[in-house]
Amino acid sequence: MSTAFGLVEVRRGSYVESVHSFAACVVGPGDEVLQAVGDVNSPYPIRSLAKPFIAAEFVRSGAVDAFGLGETEIALSAGSHDGEPIHIAAVGEMLKRQGLDESALLCGPALEGKVRVGPPIANNCSGKHAAILTMCRHYSLPIERYTDSAHALERKLVPRLMLDFGVDPALTDIAVDGCGLPIFGATLRQIACAYARFGASNEPAFKRVRAAMTARPEYIGGSNGNLDTTIIAHSQRTVLGKIGAEGLHADTLVGGGIGLAVKVLDGNSRALPPILAQFIGSMDGKPAWLDELRSPIIYNCAGDAVGEVAVSR
Repeated sequence: MSTAFGLVEVRRGSYVESVHSFAACVVGPGDEVLQAVGDVNSPYPIRSLAKPFIAAEFVRSGAVDAFGLGETEIALSAGSHDGEPIHIAAVGEMLKRQGLDESALLCGPALEGKVRVGPPIANNCSGKHAAILTMCRHYSLPIERYTDSAHALERKLVPRLMLDFGVDPALTDIAVDGCGLPIFGATLRQIACAYARFGASNEPAFKRVRAAMTARPEYIGGSNGNLDTTIIAHSQRTVLGKIGAEGLHADTLVGGGIGLAVKVLDGNSRALPPILAQFIGSMDGKPAWLDELRSPIIYNCAGDAVGEVAVSR
């Protein structure tokens, strides 16, 4: 274990053009820390890392079955989709089952940086929001202001998520996610432990969410090189990966009781693939499918390979 932060280098020719620092934590059964790099005990807003756990509550609530939903909708609620036609259509169908349309979504439009690139239904959190609306309908709760931390559903959901992540509600501040929902912070060690439990738990809700994520990885991310979809599909469904925001990522070795949490300190997600290749390799015996993540190639505008992104030697 190392208390020094890891480094990812962006190399262009013989030059190191940029450097990203990162921290990472791997835990095994019984929450044993197997590897630690950098500070793994400082909290970060977990943001989209909460989605598989929200999906589990979606299942536990009975709303999935009550509205005749299945693997596609569970996967959408657990994922951060890319706003492709299949994602938009599936979210639209979820809303239609409740007699709602896109106007019910409070997640805001799909953005790239500050540029609006799609309506709310294309927002990468729209599946999660549709699941929350479905739970509101199932519990006969108002759908107005469902993102408010004082809403009855959020008062039920947030404490459950805190329990999943092992954080003390009395000591944990609430923040607001990019999609408007309340969220809290957890350390890399707590995140890794939560994902280890998620991957190994025999609880029916967790098993059903894992089954949906592995069966429909295209609804967790997307079809065009999406990192999470690549990890799930290319690992032959043995690793479930979930991006957070600002350089956060978490993974679990399904059935292995092993969890990984990574934070790129400057929030730049381009550093994630080589970090994940290194640590997932240590979790899963360095399989060949990780080679495509190990040193992503940098291309210039003409499509020529001019550099790479790699963990510092």
